[in-house]
Amino acid sequence: MSSLKIHRARLHNLKEIYVEIPKHRLTVITGPSGSGKSSLAFDLIHYEGTKRYLSALGEWDLNYEYETTSFDKMEGLNPTVAVEQKLVRQSNPRSTVGTKLGMNRLLELFFSLYGTLECTVCGNTVAVNTSCKVCGSRHGEYVPSAFSPNSSIGMCFQCYGRGVISHVDEKSIFEKLMLSKASLYNDTNRNLKQELLRYAKLAGFDANLPYSKQSPAIQRDYLYGSNEFYFIGYIPYINQIYAQKDIEDWAETTVCPGCEGSGLAPEVLKVKVLNHHISYLKSISVKELYGILTEAAEHGHDERSVQLAELMCRKLLHLLDVGLSYLSLQRRIPTLSGGELQRLYLASFFDIELNEIMYVFDEPTVGLHEIEKDKVINKLLKLKEAGNTVIVVEHDHMMLRAAEHIIEFGPGGGQEGGQILFQGNYEQFISCKESVISQYIAKEQVQRLLRRRDLIITADTPRLSLYGVNTNNLKDIHVAIPLGTMVGVAGVSGSGKSSLITDTLVPALQEHLSKGRKSVAGSTHLDGAEHIRKCHLVEQKPIGRAKTSIPASYIGVWDLIRQAFSKQAIDQGEHYTEGDFSFNSRGACQQCRGDGIVEIARFSHVCPSCEGKRFKPEILQIRYQGYTISDVLRMTVQEASGVFVHDPKIARILLTMVNVGLGYIALGQPITTISGGEAQRIKLTKELADHKHTGQLFVLDEPTSGLSYHDIGKLLTLLNELVGRGNSVIVIEHDALFLSCCDWILELGPGSGEQGGSIIAEGTPEMLVHNPHSVIGSFLYLN
Repeated sequence: MSSLKIHRARLHNLKEIYVEIPKHRLTVITGPSGSGKSSLAFDLIHYEGTKRYLSALGEWDLNYEYETTSFDKMEGLNPTVAVEQKLVRQSNPRSTVGTKLGMNRLLELFFSLYGTLECTVCGNTVAVNTSCKVCGSRHGEYVPSAFSPNSSIGMCFQCYGRGVISHVDEKSIFEKLMLSKASLYNDTNRNLKQELLRYAKLAGFDANLPYSKQSPAIQRDYLYGSNEFYFIGYIPYINQIYAQKDIEDWAETTVCPGCEGSGLAPEVLKVKVLNHHISYLKSISVKELYGILTEAAEHGHDERSVQLAELMCRKLLHLLDVGLSYLSLQRRIPTLSGGELQRLYLASFFDIELNEIMYVFDEPTVGLHEIEKDKVINKLLKLKEAGNTVIVVEHDHMMLRAAEHIIEFGPGGGQEGGQILFQGNYEQFISCKESVISQYIAKEQVQRLLRRRDLIITADTPRLSLYGVNTNNLKDIHVAIPLGTMVGVAGVSGSGKSSLITDTLVPALQEHLSKGRKSVAGSTHLDGAEHIRKCHLVEQKPIGRAKTSIPASYIGVWDLIRQAFSKQAIDQGEHYTEGDFSFNSRGACQQCRGDGIVEIARFSHVCPSCEGKRFKPEILQIRYQGYTISDVLRMTVQEASGVFVHDPKIARILLTMVNVGLGYIALGQPITTISGGEAQRIKLTKELADHKHTGQLFVLDEPTSGLSYHDIGKLLTLLNELVGRGNSVIVIEHDALFLSCCDWILELGPGSGEQGGSIIAEGTPEMLVHNPHSVIGSFLYLN
């Protein structure tokens, strides 16, 4: 069959659509946020492909098949491989770029075969695993695992290969538990939950109550243990397991003095290749490492060493081709953005050499400069040319131009979406009058967004200035950022944007605001901070890792909603408190403990007791405007804003979420499924819900990630309102449309790493268009 055909798809907000995706082509699925793109690509196509594959292996329990009503028929489905942006939050905390790409093992093998060290007896250079030709002494056996910090042979035993020494911060644990409104059970590490339940039964207390509601004796014994009831205690347990993934929330860390952060034993660091030890090679950028290994291939010891060096160079070249030249092999996977993770997986796929696979990507161009996108698009096309089908969920105009088939969902998000507005090629797409997205690519809607404030930046405009900035790759630069404006910070990946703003300006400003100092560490000097009352850094870092955490609780609206239900219960003659309307506390279903799902045969299934509703039956008898508390959890933000329109506090917060492009997410969606861009906009909502902001600085890191052009317009309107109230906004951004709407642009470059770190252009968007040194200027929408 030459295409994938899906008949009457109706999952989530999909409105019984018919979809046909041609095989061996690059298909781009686009549309406003929440319009149904991911529902089709990931929740239908990839899920069904995984299910059918596992069913063939006998690994899928068909007794719990409740998803069969998602569509009528699906024909022509191949095995699927998908990379979603949320995968970055499900990675092993110790996993690195080097382990994912397979480079670490190759480097370790290379060092075990061709490394050299200095003879401790005569000082002569000796090849590993050989005797010194001068004095005959031998210096141990070096197998590949000896060069891995995860091996007992090569690790530093002072830090057990982690490179840092961690100490549990008991005060932080106590303070966080006292402030938590979740049950003690849900606040406990998953591996300690059963012990807690046994302890609670013996000691006679309720583990469904928060820590703050427990007696002082139980609070003490929970933290430090109980000999009477044989409970280890939370803090002793954390110290015992001593794994970074479990203690990083509570730990104070310092660089290990034994290995200076490498994680390797001192004797291992004495082995070198081309005068570098393995820890150094893992710490430098991929671009620098590629140069060193190219030299190793040119001057190899023998044919085998040349082949091994060339193999490593090919792997690194894949990273260079997808715009990840600035990463290092030791960069931890959980610190990557969703876009970076996408491109890392894309680079790794080229070593697999499979065909007839359906690859599904989730915005792989996120975080890329305009000049970097072509390489990623070419990689996707090569994946297609190898005999595969490539499906990409994207908003980017360059990806849409490269597409051989386009599917647009809309016209809005949530219940306003789920319809197919267009299916066809790019030429048909641009001329489609029903399309929402094509109007921005054709620039029909762009002029509306480009109508900026009547703002003139002069020499008298107050500025926030930094002098002598040398952070990371920055080259002793001086910047003067106009205040009371929206400033875009542009530049290719790794050019120094984050080094300047998040690593230097924000810490300097926060230190000034807390201590009243002008000077900061090193030679860097800060001026103009007296104009700023408060600094808000809104990053893409995860806002939580507990599967019970939800967006509504993070922004504070969930407490208000539970209060509304509690009042409604009293009006109905029931005396339920806010805690009864929490799936983390008394109101939770007893079988699934408020999760809504149960684990059966390693797979998650809807809880048979509450049918996924998460609450006890009696709690679901209480209704607000005709809806149960479970109904509200399943609502999108847009839907909930209509239900709570008469409650000013709730309505204001929900409307802010809609305005930052989050109207499509569900109030009860697990935080662990939130992308980096969504997490940032949730944080922004929390900050913007307070309308009293003035004289404050907001710093955002690529807030357009995951937004369609239509939603970028909403975000721009909101940020312009912030500036209009007397605040300043600094945005690290690649999106040319967004940058075109800024009042001022600072551009770093010209390249990444050592080739970056300089200010190459600054001024209004109009000034950058005519600046020959600007790279982004030629892509701005003023041309």
